[in-house]
Amino acid sequence: MAIIDFLGRSIGAEPEYFVEKDPRAMTVDDNPNETLDIMESEDGPEDGSPSVDYEGMTYYLAKDEGYPWNREVFRILHQLFEMSVSEVPNAGVPSITIAK
Repeated sequence: MAIIDFLGRSIGAEPEYFVEKDPRAMTVDDNPNETLDIMESEDGPEDGSPSVDYEGMTYYLAKDEGYPWNREVFRILHQLFEMSVSEVPNAGVPSITIAK
């Protein structure tokens, strides 16, 4: 839930903002204002990209230009989510089956 909450806050309440490059950092060609640009519209993406409909709006990743920031950040967040979800062992838990 924390990852979804983080993404939701980045859309409106706490949007990303530009940060100057640290002079100690290696050279980069692209320093976008947003590392994960989530679009919100009533229509959805024109290119058929994956999207989610929620409360009358459609949410999807903005189209990448140059380095794929959006897709890479989304992939990393997905991996973090998958690592934080674990299966609950069923040892010691009674199984219930409802037959029709």
